[in-house]
Amino acid sequence: FTQGWKRIEGARLTYLLMALAALSVSVGVALLLNLAVPAAAPDVTTTSDGDAVRRSSSIVSTLRMPVGAAAFTTSHNSLIGSIVSAVVSALFAGAFTAFALCRALGLDVNVGMLFKYARYFLPIFLLTVAGTLAALLVPVVGPWLTIIAILAGTVAFAFTQLFIVDRDLGPLQALEASMRVVARNVWQTAKLLLIGAILGLGVSLPMSLVGTALPLVAGIALGLATAAATTLVQGVMAVALACAYDDAVGMSKTGAELPIGAVAAAPTLSSGA
Repeated sequence: FTQGWKRIEGARLTYLLMALAALSVSVGVALLLNLAVPAAAPDVTTTSDGDAVRRSSSIVSTLRMPVGAAAFTTSHNSLIGSIVSAVVSALFAGAFTAFALCRALGLDVNVGMLFKYARYFLPIFLLTVAGTLAALLVPVVGPWLTIIAILAGTVAFAFTQLFIVDRDLGPLQALEASMRVVARNVWQTAKLLLIGAILGLGVSLPMSLVGTALPLVAGIALGLATAAATTLVQGVMAVALACAYDDAVGMSKTGAELPIGAVAAAPTLSSGA
């Protein structure tokens, strides 16, 4: 984690601006979704006492940013919300992964890269859909096994997106590659993820404890500060994982078109010119 903090130095503002841009797009999509899709009408159910109660059939769904923070909620059809959330998240996930890979090597980054990695949308989107389906199926086995499965999956597939962006692997190949790396570094990977989770919880805890008791202006200020700090923790974690990935397998191209250090061939004149 310390290595991730050092490597993101000088690019923290860039990461925050990238997250803000992704958040803006997420909010815009959510607003359009709210306007385009009618809210579900409430239905009527009968209680055990025979009373008629109006109950909304809608389920609140949350659009999320690629960096993990909730962006906006919509009370419309949860399936539509989940699909849109996966699309928006996958659209920018390649850029945030490339950011982490670049900073792990000390390479320059900029906000404009947020829109340069859409080519990784499909494999990351497929992974998101697969993860969502797995999350829906796992609770069938019981709460404790569900918790164990989620923790195990989080550790085992920690490097999946890094393999997709750095090596151009497909979803299944990236999952397999991540499991191979983690199998050789289980404790180190779990420890890194645990540190990130603890820091994230520590940053968000003050807002959870006292946010509602503060005056409006102070509450807003604390909320913004908490959001910025939480986003930075996520950025540091992403770079730290990229550093661990580099130590384990070495980087290939950090999401660029060419391998690291390679130079595009100079154009040549055709023989008929």
